[in-house]
Amino acid sequence: MLPRYAIYYPIHFLGIFITFMCIGAMCIYCKNGGVKDNNPSRKFLAITHGISLLLVMIGGMGLMKATGAAVNGFPVWINLKLVIWLIVGMSSMVIYKKPKLATLWFFIYASLGILAGLTAKFKSFEGYLNYFNS
Repeated sequence: MLPRYAIYYPIHFLGIFITFMCIGAMCIYCKNGGVKDNNPSRKFLAITHGISLLLVMIGGMGLMKATGAAVNGFPVWINLKLVIWLIVGMSSMVIYKKPKLATLWFFIYASLGILAGLTAKFKSFEGYLNYFNS
């Protein structure tokens, strides 16, 4: 039988990849002059975006349980990741509200993805600096 970590890790990353593919598709559509009401893939992207965010949360919460990261409440780095994912979850609304800024949204959400990954890897800014100093 697989350990829980081996089950939740791919679920978490599948959700992450699909989420950012949906964000990229919405940004490219808006950058090419499309608007929300005329997007033939709008329903597909909305459903896929929502399901992928659910996969991210299921995988992330499972990983917290498997690693014991949240035994006595959520540490700061998990709270930061939850805020980042809340912002990423609002991406479809934000992108369609200001489609002229699609290029900017694309890079903002990519940066948030990198920030979430670094937060999980290093758990603190000191951990990040110590990684390169050792």
